[in-house]
Amino acid sequence: MSKILQLPATRIDLPVSDDLEFFDEGFSNEYDFYNKIWNKRYGRDLWMLEISQMGIGYGRAASGEYYAYYSDPQSKKLDRVYMYLSEGIKDNFPLNVFVRGHEEAHILQPTVLNSYDLLNAKLSEIGIRRTVETQPPENLYDQISDVGGLVALHFANVSVGNSSDDNWQRFLNDFPRNSEQQFRNALDLFLETN
Repeated sequence: MSKILQLPATRIDLPVSDDLEFFDEGFSNEYDFYNKIWNKRYGRDLWMLEISQMGIGYGRAASGEYYAYYSDPQSKKLDRVYMYLSEGIKDNFPLNVFVRGHEEAHILQPTVLNSYDLLNAKLSEIGIRRTVETQPPENLYDQISDVGGLVALHFANVSVGNSSDDNWQRFLNDFPRNSEQQFRNALDLFLETN
């Protein structure tokens, strides 16, 4: 049996196992997010040493995060997936939409739910002829997740790449990585329609 997990920003319907639990924490802060995970996993709050070792709360104001939990790491049986968006971007449209789509694409990666084919189908549906690799090296996961963010912007009626669109310009001004090569590569893939 399987159920459908709906990813709202990218509009992807993802078939998952009935026993997979998905926790969308919405807008939160990093400490509260990881503390909820620790409580569900270990029945206790995070210790200060763990907070320090994980770097929680440092420099993640314009971000989101996902966390995949495997009850048996050897078999790679995925039990739970958690996701949150930084409360610092709650009212920052369209950056918040992009980050949501980026995190949704992360859970499609081969090491989590192995469903990049669904991202490719969504690209095709909106007229993008290029696709992402379905089994890429791990160093491309963030770039592919940026493609997911661009898909989300498309569905939020942001004219991706259109310099006369105020929302696109606002996104570029607010997005801290807009000039990094990884993002530029994702944007090139998204904008190439021929």
